[in-house]
Amino acid sequence: MGHRFDYIDRLRGLTMVMVVVVHLTYWALLQPDNYISFVFSPVLMPIFMFLSGIVISAPPDAKKLKIKLFRFWSPFIIVGLVFTVCYLGPNRYYLFFITPHKSGYWYLYVLGVFYILLSVFKFNNSKQNKSSVIIDVVILVGVTLCAYAGEKFLPRLLSDAFSITHIRQNWMFFYCGFLVRKYNLMHEVFEKDIIFTVSLVSIVPLYFLLPITSHVFIIISICYVLVLVVLFRNRNSDHSLIEDELARFGRKSMDIYIFHYFLVSLSGTIKLHELGEWFLRTNNWLMELIFLAFLSILISYLSIAIGYIIRCSKMLRLFMFGEIEE
Repeated sequence: MGHRFDYIDRLRGLTMVMVVVVHLTYWALLQPDNYISFVFSPVLMPIFMFLSGIVISAPPDAKKLKIKLFRFWSPFIIVGLVFTVCYLGPNRYYLFFITPHKSGYWYLYVLGVFYILLSVFKFNNSKQNKSSVIIDVVILVGVTLCAYAGEKFLPRLLSDAFSITHIRQNWMFFYCGFLVRKYNLMHEVFEKDIIFTVSLVSIVPLYFLLPITSHVFIIISICYVLVLVVLFRNRNSDHSLIEDELARFGRKSMDIYIFHYFLVSLSGTIKLHELGEWFLRTNNWLMELIFLAFLSILISYLSIAIGYIIRCSKMLRLFMFGEIEE
């Protein structure tokens, strides 16, 4: 994995479009609980986190960690605060810091935390033996348990401020992606027909168990990751117009992620909720999905265009994207 793989960009691009679709159902159509969020929610962040881990060749040293944190936390703080002020008003900016979702920008914050953890545990990276595997399992489980403990014992305000729940929910997928890269497990995990088959046939039945326990949600997420990575990886050398555009979205996922919130919130001001009510009354799910897919693709292109314009300013490029010129 020494060079960029098309299937990773395509899968990241598809996931980003799905994120926009889900957010449109919340803010534009005013449908917080519908079939789209029910079907898509288990796959969105697990895929993002897994792909974020699998592209890491080694834990960052101190210099690289600083660069990465600036790259993640600069847009997190600056763009996130600007959106919070625009969406909630200047008197409620503090909610950005004390709520777990950080106005939707929690992903960048949590990703920075994960890079810090990788740097802390880098002592085990050079080893690939039984003891290193045991240590990695301990790290994988230990961080998750620590996050569980933080959720339970820390004051709610403190737990929310540090987004402990998001850390607990996503660490496993991020670190598993990193371990797949570290131990060269692509063949063992994603080229075994039995793993793909079991994952594929398990997804639908598992949805019927969702009310029983939230842990089923994690199992569905794992199955989705296994299935989608195999499907996209099998077409890594193939090209089509849709796949090339998905790769474009994947390469510009940062731009789409940080700017789509502004565009999605604006779409909620043009009375799209009335259209959402019509979709609910008519149960026209297919038309709703087509409409949302079209609108999310449009928003993705607009977000990329906004990012291109802003990057023309070296100062804005530095602070809004955390991109330092070499």
